[in-house]
Amino acid sequence: PEDQNDPFGQFGPVKDI
Repeated sequence: PEDQNDPFGQFGPVKDI
């Protein structure tokens, strides 16, 4: 899912705070 917060960007773009 590209709308989940993934710090490594393995599920999409990096959206981690």
